[in-house]
Amino acid sequence: MAEEASQETAAQLNKKAGFGKRLGRFFGIILIVLALAYVAAAFYMTEHFFPFTKINGVDVSLMNVDRAKSALESSIRNYKLGIEDPRYDTEYVDVSAAGIEVKSLEAVDSLREAQKPCLWGMSLYSPEEYTVEDMFEADRDGLFEAVSELSSVKAGRGNRPINAYVYYDMDKGQFEIKAERYGEYIDPEVLTDALLTTAARHGEVHNIPEMGGYAQPKVLKTDEKLSSDRDALNGYLDAEITYDLGSKSFTLDKGMYHDWLYVRDDGVVDLSEMKLRNYVESMAAKYDTYGDERNITTSYGTTVTLKSKNYGWKIDQLSEMERVSNDILDHHVVTRDFEYEQVAASHDNVDLGNSYVEINLTRQHLFLYKDGVRLLDTDVVTGNLRTGCKTPGGIYKINFMNRDRYLTGDTYRTFVHYWMPFNKGIGLHDATWRSQFGGEIYKTSGSHGCVNMPLEMAQAVYEAVEPGYMVICYWEDES
Repeated sequence: MAEEASQETAAQLNKKAGFGKRLGRFFGIILIVLALAYVAAAFYMTEHFFPFTKINGVDVSLMNVDRAKSALESSIRNYKLGIEDPRYDTEYVDVSAAGIEVKSLEAVDSLREAQKPCLWGMSLYSPEEYTVEDMFEADRDGLFEAVSELSSVKAGRGNRPINAYVYYDMDKGQFEIKAERYGEYIDPEVLTDALLTTAARHGEVHNIPEMGGYAQPKVLKTDEKLSSDRDALNGYLDAEITYDLGSKSFTLDKGMYHDWLYVRDDGVVDLSEMKLRNYVESMAAKYDTYGDERNITTSYGTTVTLKSKNYGWKIDQLSEMERVSNDILDHHVVTRDFEYEQVAASHDNVDLGNSYVEINLTRQHLFLYKDGVRLLDTDVVTGNLRTGCKTPGGIYKINFMNRDRYLTGDTYRTFVHYWMPFNKGIGLHDATWRSQFGGEIYKTSGSHGCVNMPLEMAQAVYEAVEPGYMVICYWEDES
């Protein structure tokens, strides 16, 4: 029994061994067939492209070089050049209008040769895709016209780019560089140039932001000239001009004049003549008082309004422009007044200051003030109303001063000890021939227009004043 069982087991083992050998031979044959097929395919690939190979988006799988070239040439008819902007739907350029055509197919040969036949199997898992930039070309003018017809371009939306520039930072008190801004404005010129370099990629949709199709800033913050200009301008921010205008003052410093500074083409820092002129003109408009009306409080407590055609402050604008320019460009820190072509006695008390002669022509009375103190007052006699020699009101200055001289006219020649003219031939002087002053003498027996004074009062006035001293004449009923 044991011997029979042993024989049966041996038979089963022999049977299994025979099956294994047959199975091994089968798989061996399969492997040999596959190997032969791979080798045959590799031989085929010596003149053909690998499976799934694409050139510029055109499928050239298993094609030889000639067929691949023909396929690429034929692809022009179905060529698509897509444009994509996040704000719009995808659009396609009119290929016929763009004049896209094959430029050169020489690269096809080298691409085929670059594929190693023995490695063709790898293409099943990792397909080869090639882009040859100079294979297709487009007519720039035609492409520009085609791009200009895109609705996204016609819309003209988006922020335009801004170049980097030098600006004044008010918080820092110095010039800095503001970085460029790119924006989202589609410039057909820029987009056309960008597409000229990507037109080879058949069938692709080109993203405008990624391909740089937006209008680009031309000056970047890294520009060396910007840095040079910034440093040059910062070298002219130390000047200060403090204007002393009596009880008032103000300072012109970099906070105002920085906007006038610029760098010329030769690299030299200068001031904008227009902005400098505007500044000086604005100062003249604000501080000139030449010919203005003035409300004057009299010694009687009343207010009179006087206008003088030739009195007041008047800035010499050309001289002031030159002075300001020199002060800033020469780094001056100064305290001064404006440059004037006409000056007044003071910047205070409506330009009259606190030293002046006041003559009330209605009341025929004179007051003399010096440094705010009344030194004297006296009755006077002014121009004869009956003969038409009325003394005019107004604001004047003593022109000059003489002692012991004759005053002459058509009908008179009169000697005076003290002569102080202030309005052409009209002046202050003593009148020793008079025994009375004030009242209504002037109406019928007044002067030829001058202000007659008692001798001792004329002497006191003469000794207290000087050329340029203010003289205020007014009629109470004419103010």
